[in-house]
Amino acid sequence: MEQKQNKKPFHPGRAMSINYIFLGALFALGMKTFIRACGPMEDGTFMHCHTAEQALFAVALVMTGCGILSLFISGTARKLIAAAEFALSIVGILLPGTFISLCMMPDMQCRAVMRPGATVFCILMLAAAAADLYLLFRRGSGDQANASKSQSGAQAKENSK
Repeated sequence: MEQKQNKKPFHPGRAMSINYIFLGALFALGMKTFIRACGPMEDGTFMHCHTAEQALFAVALVMTGCGILSLFISGTARKLIAAAEFALSIVGILLPGTFISLCMMPDMQCRAVMRPGATVFCILMLAAAAADLYLLFRRGSGDQANASKSQSGAQAKENSK
C-alpha cells in the first residue's frame, strides 16, 4: 500500500520569517556578548554609549518578535511586518552615534566594535527585509494579474457560448 505524505510545500515567506528570527536573535545575543558598548566607569556609572547598547538590544528583540509574528500571518499584515523590519533596520543603523551619542575617542569599544557590529547586523536585516518586500509585492501583483486573466478567460468562454 502506498501512503500519501502530507508535506507542506516550501514557502519563501516562511524562510524569510526564519531569517528574521535568526538574524534578530543573533543580533540580540551579540549586543549582550561580543558587540557590547564600553563598560562602567571607575565610579560605577555608565556612559551614553551604554544607553545606545540597551536601545539596540531592544531593537534586536523587536526584530526577533516581528520574525516570530510573521510565521503566523499572511497577506497585507505580512507586508507590514516586512516594512517594520526594514524601518527597524534603519533605526538600528542610526541609533548609535546619530540618535544617541557615543564616546568621543575613536578607539573606545562603542565606536570600534559596537557601532560597526550593529551596522553589519542591521544591513543584513535591511537586505533581507528589502528582498522580502520585493517578493511579497511581486507575488501579490502576480496573483492579481493571474486572477484577472482567469476572470477574463472565464468571461471569454461565456461569451463564446
